[in-house]
Amino acid sequence: MNDYDRAWISVTDTSGNTTDAQDTIIVSIKAGFNAVSFVLKETGGTTTVFTTTGLVQSVMYPIGTASGYVEDFNAGSHNFSALGTSVIGLNLKELVANIGGDATTGSDAYLTVSAGNTLELLYVGSTLDTAVVKTNSGSFSFMPGSLTATTATDTVNLTITLTDPDEDLNPVVKDVIGFADGSVLLAGNPGTASSRVQVEAIDQDSGSIVSIDGTDIIARHIMLVETGTNTGIFTASGKVYGTTTTVAPSDLMGNLLVGSSAVSAYKGEEITLGDTTTGPGCTFRIIEANASGRIGLYEAGGTSTARPVLGFTTGNDFTNKGASAFGIAGVTSGITTTRVVAYSRTYTLFGNPESGESYGTSAAGLHKLIEGDNYCLVAISSFYGTTVAGATETTYELGNGGSVTIAIDAFHLVGPRGGDSLKVSYLDEFNDSGVSGALTGYLLVVGDSTTTTTSTTTTTTSTTTTTQSSGGGGGGGGGGGGIVIATTTTTTSTTTTTLPIPLPTPTPSVILTPTPTPAVCELKSMTPSKSALKLKGTKKYDVTVKLTGDAECPVANMEVAVKINKAGKKYVSVSPTSAVTDTSGEVTFTIKAKNVSGRARVTFNSGSLKKRLVVKVKS
Repeated sequence: MNDYDRAWISVTDTSGNTTDAQDTIIVSIKAGFNAVSFVLKETGGTTTVFTTTGLVQSVMYPIGTASGYVEDFNAGSHNFSALGTSVIGLNLKELVANIGGDATTGSDAYLTVSAGNTLELLYVGSTLDTAVVKTNSGSFSFMPGSLTATTATDTVNLTITLTDPDEDLNPVVKDVIGFADGSVLLAGNPGTASSRVQVEAIDQDSGSIVSIDGTDIIARHIMLVETGTNTGIFTASGKVYGTTTTVAPSDLMGNLLVGSSAVSAYKGEEITLGDTTTGPGCTFRIIEANASGRIGLYEAGGTSTARPVLGFTTGNDFTNKGASAFGIAGVTSGITTTRVVAYSRTYTLFGNPESGESYGTSAAGLHKLIEGDNYCLVAISSFYGTTVAGATETTYELGNGGSVTIAIDAFHLVGPRGGDSLKVSYLDEFNDSGVSGALTGYLLVVGDSTTTTTSTTTTTTSTTTTTQSSGGGGGGGGGGGGIVIATTTTTTSTTTTTLPIPLPTPTPSVILTPTPTPAVCELKSMTPSKSALKLKGTKKYDVTVKLTGDAECPVANMEVAVKINKAGKKYVSVSPTSAVTDTSGEVTFTIKAKNVSGRARVTFNSGSLKKRLVVKVKS
């Protein structure tokens, strides 16, 4: 565990079940010199299981090959190994007043912890369980320790390693430091709105970014993948080299390659599969991937007429990845921990498709598409269904195609010279101060500081010598006088060599620059402006839904979805079917009556909260 995290507590005790009602027990949680108590409530009259909510732990987002791990996607960020904003639990903070929790009143507990503490769960004088509190700060290292300037382009010559236990969120799969998902915790430098990790060349003289012909030497959109399960060590490999010419776009690129027929470096842009007009179709962005594979929009099958889903596989197709692959035996109520797909923008499917408990919700549109212990995290902006089923376990090859491949490769950075430095920056949502900030590391590039060139100048000098020779003797008349021309050529070579500039000896360092993070209002309550409504045929009425947190703070930028019961669809319609709250935490839906008398039940969903509105229609 780490600080700025949340813990969910469950204790099984047969002696604690003293009545047929939901009984309570009291446990203590200790970290160092700090401790708090928590009143746990039985999950049923005779279950003997006591929790922080009095309810069975929800398995909304089971990940990997072991159950019981839940990510808080409903808050709009995937960075917490938490429980969902409305689940009562133990909040771990660096500096906070120690306050006990109570399941009977729905109160969270707060406990001060620090890196290295052992969290102890105590009950009736015994220690039931322990967990180590990890650090939030990270550090960079490089292999090799210094990089030699070269113009070779085919070899991976640099590995960047980030050690950050705080990013080890999932204990059963390799985690990833990928792209930003829109969370306020990831707003700021470095990079663009989607890049969290970048590498740039720093000029040895000016200290600014190296620029070649107006192009800054920066590689963005680099994913760091954990070296193994639960290591907290993340790496990325790259090709870093110099140039004697200009720099092309392919010379500055991240390490995730995406495409269908042809692949290119991914920069966080939206990807569309299928047909977004008639369906099925899906538009999404990739946030993380811990393995190379394929993302596909395919028909999962089942007893329904059509069930298009967005899934991930490390194979070449989606054969044997249909609805029959969900709901593996031995896991709670048939829920699988080895295959998870997106069924819509807001619904995740991880069990028997015919069972309501097999669906989870993600108001932010964030879904981990899972196959075993491999996954791809996506942010879905739109999902269009269909009533026409395709061939089971095959992709919908229409419109923009049915699938794209993704490959974790090497990043490229062309342009640094000997004497320059490489600066690696990583936007950390939770550093050791509990706020977001940029973690940076530096690596020296050694070798000549400029491209060495040799030029030779040849000078040819012609010297003409005229010699007059005398004629031959008498007799039959001697030969006439002769003229001899002799030419002498002198060649002078001048060699000009650009000498290396003396190299500085910078001291590698890690700099942490915190950026204050805005307070987040967590969803606690949902209030529709009406709980019951009477309408005459063809009339309509606007219903406003308000989301609030503690102290009635408004919950902005959170989705509210609307669902009408099957019978009620004959009597009313609602538009839109989903919308995001404004800065006041409000969103408005229009309910329109049809010219048929009857009764409809309209349900508003946001996060884990639901509110129902009964509408009576008289034609």
